[in-house]
Amino acid sequence: MVKQVCPWLEVARFLEDEYIEDQALQTLQESLLTKTNDPGFENGLSGIGYVLLYLTKNKLVEADFDELFGDKLQFIYEHADKLCDDLVEVGNHKMLMEKKGFYYDLVSAQIH
Repeated sequence: MVKQVCPWLEVARFLEDEYIEDQALQTLQESLLTKTNDPGFENGLSGIGYVLLYLTKNKLVEADFDELFGDKLQFIYEHADKLCDDLVEVGNHKMLMEKKGFYYDLVSAQIH
């Protein structure tokens, strides 16, 4: 459900619709409070972190990424071996390659 927050907030900004914005922010808040041990992107912590990072970088929400997500980011790093077969350096970006897709390193995304 957290994947829908980005487009909802973009639409809310465009339409200046407070109801859509409130619904999106409530979904984000629920996602951040969810207890999960899944470090993955699609249904886990990596996806939640990516959405939070996107929203803060694009000034759709005001938040301190490290304060809200730092402990979860550490958990992702500690369990990254479960996510990937190989770790590849691509310029300044680290990419975790998995058989089913790619996981981008959230720290490298924070740098840019």
